[in-house]
Amino acid sequence: MKKWIIFLVLIAVGVGWWIYRCVDFSKPVDLESYTPSEECAPAYGCLEQAIVQSADTTGYDIEQTVRIMNSFEVAQSQSESFDDFLEYMARQDYRGVARDVLEAKRTLFPLLDEMNTLRRTQKELSSVWACLKMATRKELDKASGSYMLSLCSGNPATLSSCVNSAFDVYKEQADLKRKTERRLNRLRRQYIEYLEAYAPVYYKYMDEWNALCLDKDRAYINLYAGKLSDALDSSERVLQKHPVNREGLLLKAIALIRLGEARSFKVVQPSDVALNQQWLRAGKVSQYDGRTLANPCYFTAQRLLDEYIALYPDKAAPALLLHGVLEEQLGHDTRAVAYYEQAAVEYPRQAEALTDLLDSYVNRTYLTQSVEGHYLINYYRSTMEGAGIFSPNFRKAALFARQGNLAASQEEIYKHFFRRGSQSVQDCLLSDMQYCEEYLAGSFLPMLLEQSYVDLKYEPSAKFMKMGKKKGRIDVSLTNRSDMRIENVRVFLCIHATGMYKDDYDVVKIPESKSVVGPYATAVFENVDIAPRQFDDITRIRAIVMTDNRICWLDDAAVKKQNAIAGLRAQSDISDNQRLAMKRRQFMRDLSISSDGLCRIIRERSKVSTESGWFSGSMHVRIPRLLALLAPYCTINPIEDTDRALIPVDNKIVGDYIELTFDSVPDDTCDLYIYSELISFRLNLVKANNGAFSIGAVREI
Repeated sequence: MKKWIIFLVLIAVGVGWWIYRCVDFSKPVDLESYTPSEECAPAYGCLEQAIVQSADTTGYDIEQTVRIMNSFEVAQSQSESFDDFLEYMARQDYRGVARDVLEAKRTLFPLLDEMNTLRRTQKELSSVWACLKMATRKELDKASGSYMLSLCSGNPATLSSCVNSAFDVYKEQADLKRKTERRLNRLRRQYIEYLEAYAPVYYKYMDEWNALCLDKDRAYINLYAGKLSDALDSSERVLQKHPVNREGLLLKAIALIRLGEARSFKVVQPSDVALNQQWLRAGKVSQYDGRTLANPCYFTAQRLLDEYIALYPDKAAPALLLHGVLEEQLGHDTRAVAYYEQAAVEYPRQAEALTDLLDSYVNRTYLTQSVEGHYLINYYRSTMEGAGIFSPNFRKAALFARQGNLAASQEEIYKHFFRRGSQSVQDCLLSDMQYCEEYLAGSFLPMLLEQSYVDLKYEPSAKFMKMGKKKGRIDVSLTNRSDMRIENVRVFLCIHATGMYKDDYDVVKIPESKSVVGPYATAVFENVDIAPRQFDDITRIRAIVMTDNRICWLDDAAVKKQNAIAGLRAQSDISDNQRLAMKRRQFMRDLSISSDGLCRIIRERSKVSTESGWFSGSMHVRIPRLLALLAPYCTINPIEDTDRALIPVDNKIVGDYIELTFDSVPDDTCDLYIYSELISFRLNLVKANNGAFSIGAVREI
């Protein structure tokens, strides 16, 4: 009997221990009685304070609300740890955020505290943050856009499936005990309940945000198309619904500044005229120029910019730049430069604040599927990051070039690229190069390393003993075909891959720099990481190279030939020819030279010689080094005549010349064609009776 009692006691103890190990006796946290833990208290306190403050205001800022909603989802998916996410939430500015969004986010904290308890008390769940991060990131990656837009689809089954999938994967990997698994399942249920409650709130404000974006998009597109009156109307609609919208104020000011230059005074609304008069009576226009006061467009634009700076002093850089544009149009170059310099100081400091809505733009994935959509994203980036037409350095460069100060203009261009190259994100870097070639050619081209004389090559990185290829890795080489010593070389790869829009690209900064690339030498950068892209995904690569005082972009040899042919064809197209004619005029003006002058320089400074060989001779043609600014592509006979066109076997810069070597000697008088995008030439090579060649007539093609 005694043995049976002992046996039953042991069984009871075992069952009790099993129940203790397997059954979770804890209860979900009730929000009404919720008290945050020490870790959660700072972030929770910030939200609580924001909710209390929002009770004293009647409205909200839709952009600030959307920023907070999207930034939380991104931070949740990208934060490396629970503590990082809490710190991020505690640092946010909640002013202007809609109250119901703040209250919805507050309901997340019992979940966060439960997770914190699990990771502290259950060794098996020390990595539970990775599970919640996976649940957020899984759908974000799948959608290539907004996590919440895809998750909060209104379909509970879809929502549950997404979250359950991430939790199931985590459980399989972690091999959890039953008690621990039950606690994790409760965490899963809480998270799904939170998302179900949050989804209607999210959609409510995203619908309002999308409606606002339609008006803003219309304004951007009209500006792009040069429809200034329509752009003004679109920005007016934005401000009617959201009177202090940042982009709305900037877009309206841009349209008015450009309309003011055309003296289109009738477009100014009576309401704006009345507000201008109020400012005049209040004495707020003491610093305004007389011509500004006499031009309703300029007057309204300057008032809007002053209002913007008063409302958003921490995001004032774009408004300062537009102030400079207005002053420049009025002929006040000194005042314009002062505004540009102030904007240049403010842009780096304000970069994070100015780009806080970029995620909301990028999450509108349909924008990447059209020319206009790409323009919208790039225009927004330019505005908020100080790139392209919103670069204060480019603005100063253009002003100095107009004044004839080429050295100062080049210095500003270099300052811009130094700033952009030092930033963590290099988007717009290639479009900045294109902008310089388009609008600052006279200043920009002399700064270039003779780019057609530095060749880019790339190939997949090989494994040990050449046994296969490394995934996501390439080797890049730069071959210098000039006599110039290139120092402190930094390289940015602009990769265009399969499935990307024709003007889209990924920028990869090569971590390694080269102290020197000598004359006629080759520099190799091995194992460059291009992940998640693979070598087979690449359709083309352009490289942007920066040195201590020079900039250029590089292509491979095949692309250079392609560009030469494309430039030749473009000159026969009326629409393109107008654009090229403007670039050429600017280039000629900044270099103080004409096409006739270039023809004369080519004729006077070019040289030709031949050498005899055992089987065939060779021809050497030297043309002025000045032509390297045009990135020329040279052939004997027309390039389109593929059967007769002779391509030089060697093409390099030596001293004051570009030296072209052909591996055969033409039988008779022939022509050397010098192709470039801006201007092309035909140089006549005259053969005398004794077989010697001389330089004949030179004319523009």
